[in-house]
Amino acid sequence: MIEKIADDLIGQMTEARLIDKEMEARYVYVFICWIEKFITVGSIIVISLMFHKLLPTIFFLVFFLELRKRTGGYHLDKFYRCYLASIVSYLVSAH
Repeated sequence: MIEKIADDLIGQMTEARLIDKEMEARYVYVFICWIEKFITVGSIIVISLMFHKLLPTIFFLVFFLELRKRTGGYHLDKFYRCYLASIVSYLVSAH
């Protein structure tokens, strides 16, 4: 579903000549990454607000995202698995 949204949006941008046709696949990949990160971080923030733990969560996110960016993290084959692993990592470490 995320891939379909990204394909459609980037396809429209390509048709409007906002994006070069040769760069379309790269834009789709980056947009998918942004959407997935937004969903994951947004979910973690919503959970933190439910538990009244926003400040510790911000520290967790800074540490977790920087660590994952530098080490590459653990790669799962589907986004929903990665999403669940991230949420479980947060819940285990924050509560």
